[in-house]
Amino acid sequence: MCEKSSLLIFILLIKIVAFIVIPIFLIILNRTERKDNIKLIFTIDIVVISLLIVLRILNNPCIKNSNFNYIRTNSYKESSTILYESNEENKYIEITNNNLYKTRNSRNVYYYNNSVKPLSEKSITCGNNKIYMKNYGNSLTTASIMLSTALNKNIDPIELLNLSVKNGVMDCDMGISIENALNLIQNNYNVHYTEIDNSILNLSLNNGIPVLAEVIYNSTAIKNLTCSKGYIVIYTIDNEGNYRILNPNETGSKIICPEQTDGALSIIEPESNDYSWSYDELMSIISRFWVVERN
Repeated sequence: MCEKSSLLIFILLIKIVAFIVIPIFLIILNRTERKDNIKLIFTIDIVVISLLIVLRILNNPCIKNSNFNYIRTNSYKESSTILYESNEENKYIEITNNNLYKTRNSRNVYYYNNSVKPLSEKSITCGNNKIYMKNYGNSLTTASIMLSTALNKNIDPIELLNLSVKNGVMDCDMGISIENALNLIQNNYNVHYTEIDNSILNLSLNNGIPVLAEVIYNSTAIKNLTCSKGYIVIYTIDNEGNYRILNPNETGSKIICPEQTDGALSIIEPESNDYSWSYDELMSIISRFWVVERN
């Protein structure tokens, strides 16, 4: 994400000049047949356009987000996004013994669930629209599980929600990406995160380090956890090589996937936290892994 709106606006102006103003100016000059000036301006335009293309290919966030819609949305979030508390009695989330799990070396793992109260009722409001944690909070809640476990301290998802709004990384339509959530905790707490591959999975778990995993819908999987994409925490492995997970979107009943999702009309079974997962079952629905560790 490009952190400075002024830089976004500057790049947007460059794009307008390169793609609109200069071509119009070249047309005008061509009519007056000032060939030397035309060659110079044309060369400058080609250089600027080439630079913009290279930066876009390199996925530079300031180039990627430099459009009218993003700048308008970003500015709106900074001025109009406020926290909404549904009621005062559920203002804070308290950790109880039922929220604590154990890693292979008896390390505490803090668990939060988007689908149950009070967390499910937490929301932010943008204008007149209210969006709830149960719908957009999966990445924040998973990051909160990883952060709290790394520091052995209750840092609930609402604290990260407040921080994400304050830092302008919460999108009112899309929520917050896992990369932004991980950067948020790395930049504001005494931790760092690392992306790993499946060859490191068992080593991490055997050392008592939970692993954050991105899960996707797979029509051939024995058991799916999401209708499209989501995040879970793999927190331990037993002596038989089976895994236990914590799913922030765990529900007490079956879910039928909406038609617009990858798993349209498929059924997501409940109680995934109580299920022992084999390696093949997990690998069929996981695309990426991360670990979060104390500095």
